Amino acid sequence: MRVVGDSSGAGGALPRWSRPALEDLLGRGVVFARDLNAAPVDLPFPIGIASDRPERLWTESTSEIHFEDRPVIAYTWWDALAAPGVVATMDVRREDHGRWVAERIVMLNLTHQDDVGVVLVGIEPLGEIDPPPSVQATEPGHLADAASVRRPTWALQELDPLGIVVNTEGHVEEIFGQTASALEGRVVLEVIHPDDHATSLEMWTDLLEHPGSLRHVTQRILRPDGSVCWIEANVMNRLTPDGGHVLSLVHDVTERRSRDRELHSRARTDTLTGLANRGALLADLEERLGRGPVTVAFMDLDGFKAVNDRHGHLTGDAVLDALARRLSAAIPPVATVGRWGGDEFVVACSAARPDQIEAMVRSTLEDPISVDGVVWQPSASIGVVVAEAGCEPDDVVRSADRLMYQQKSLRPG
Repeated sequence: MRVVGDSSGAGGALPRWSRPALEDLLGRGVVFARDLNAAPVDLPFPIGIASDRPERLWTESTSEIHFEDRPVIAYTWWDALAAPGVVATMDVRREDHGRWVAERIVMLNLTHQDDVGVVLVGIEPLGEIDPPPSVQATEPGHLADAASVRRPTWALQELDPLGIVVNTEGHVEEIFGQTASALEGRVVLEVIHPDDHATSLEMWTDLLEHPGSLRHVTQRILRPDGSVCWIEANVMNRLTPDGGHVLSLVHDVTERRSRDRELHSRARTDTLTGLANRGALLADLEERLGRGPVTVAFMDLDGFKAVNDRHGHLTGDAVLDALARRLSAAIPPVATVGRWGGDEFVVACSAARPDQIEAMVRSTLEDPISVDGVVWQPSASIGVVVAEAGCEPDDVVRSADRLMYQQKSLRPG
């Protein structure tokens, strides 16, 4: 956002604009006017070039504007409303009869000036541009790339002070699972997941206490069919003594959250066995040690190197995976089983139960493992310690590791 033109006024007065300054700012394109609720109103005086085109560029009809630029229009509108007398600008990309052009949208809230009394919106042409990358990807020969491109899914809602939906535009059915008309007249809380009601009400109360404020919230939409859509919403209080609405710009972030959870899971999971990796084990231990005593078993396979040397690493990996499945089946779900690295495994369980945990781990070594025609009888050295609450996770694992090596040193051969 930037200030342009007259900004006179002492003592913190709102910037005021003269007609010559407005013509200098907006005279290079087309101009139209809106009230604070974004409803069309007449221009107070001629500015720029008369045209019907702006109405097709505004939020009621945005099909020509590149999808990545559409939500930004709402943000720019809010910027303008939040700072009367200050220019808010954005550049958009628009498809115009098969070619792409860039245009600058300028918004200036002058509702505080009696001689203007409207929000001015100007559109200045910037010239022809290359198609955006996501559009180019859909050309022949780029279909594989296009498959990975997903347009943003968004909706813009107007709400009254009670949270009743007045209007909804955008990808309504994709987000809410129902039509815009089905949402109108209902309290928006009805479509929010019950587990998110408390957070939503807290945000709403805080928002209403601060006129002109903007709040951000992440929550779930519960669709009529029972499915859930995760959204991020930027909610702005545009209520005035004379009316107005609360505006909510909603984005569907379900796919992004799923991708983030997958990346988080990968970062905490051993890729070979699917068990917790070293980082996840330490994090789990830290949490358990914050609550009370923890039993930790550190297991190192005996003679496993011979499996890799004789039968290859693929067979060795299959043996480790088979043993990991045994551990997962033998250890109760309240405990955590992880691969420390190589042929080393760790089990962590809250409470002091060293004998039971060691017995469970040793039970996985009783029967031979058979993979790809190779039969191998597992054997292992195991160190088990009980750590008190407050101990450092690294120190606990190190103690179990030392006990394991002491046991291994006593084994014949």
